[in-house]
Amino acid sequence: MPKTHYHSSGKYAPIPLTIATLLALPASIWCGNFYGAQTGSYNPTIAAEMGLFGRILAMSFWTAALSLIFYLFKRYNHNRNARINVGIGVFLSLSSWLTNWIFYCNMEMKGIHLVELVMVALPLSIMLMMNYYCEKCRQYYSSTSIFILDSGKFYKHARKPADYDFLLDLVMDMNQLPEKGPAQPKEIIKIIFYYCDSCGSRAIVDIDSYTWSQSSKHSYWKKESYYHHRSHHKSVISRQGTVVQGAYLGDEAGRNLKAYLVG
Repeated sequence: MPKTHYHSSGKYAPIPLTIATLLALPASIWCGNFYGAQTGSYNPTIAAEMGLFGRILAMSFWTAALSLIFYLFKRYNHNRNARINVGIGVFLSLSSWLTNWIFYCNMEMKGIHLVELVMVALPLSIMLMMNYYCEKCRQYYSSTSIFILDSGKFYKHARKPADYDFLLDLVMDMNQLPEKGPAQPKEIIKIIFYYCDSCGSRAIVDIDSYTWSQSSKHSYWKKESYYHHRSHHKSVISRQGTVVQGAYLGDEAGRNLKAYLVG
């Protein structure tokens, strides 16, 4: 019986994984070194001049730099084993944090250093993210998003929990989110369609329900800038729940839906 939902294979290639780790390690260490030099942790005068806001801003850039390193790490080595990814991520985060703590903080443990440790641990979430991968072509899936603005039509067709090929019957109801929102909030369906650029087979969908509404109305008694005036009645969506995640489509349905949504 064919699989109906995506499951990571857990596979990895030792050589690309080793190369990616050897490249990511000095980059992570450099981030910790750069942060320590900029915040003046070794110099109380510079640290005092930065203030708390300046230090938090520097931490944010540190976190963003590590997030970029982790993202490139995952994309390059094509490792589908989450445990290995997280283990290496912990090693890289600690290496970056210890570089700052040992060389710029004299290994003193203060409250700010615990905050720094938490900040450099945030990029680990990237290592836990599931990225759909085509084992046949050895590449990650591409994706596109579309909405069904009449949720009733979707639920009318959604009778078989494991079969979403009926989406082909709803292509005329698939739209991009309009610029203006509805007068009354309503439920809509968001579909993220994942496909392999090379083979086009084994397409995957993530489907979520959203509440679609509009931003605040204009108050005629209130003077507003042109920008704020144009922002009224804009579409606003809020996620309500998951209908299905990682559901495979049949090969024919996937190829036809790709032809309609992507070309």
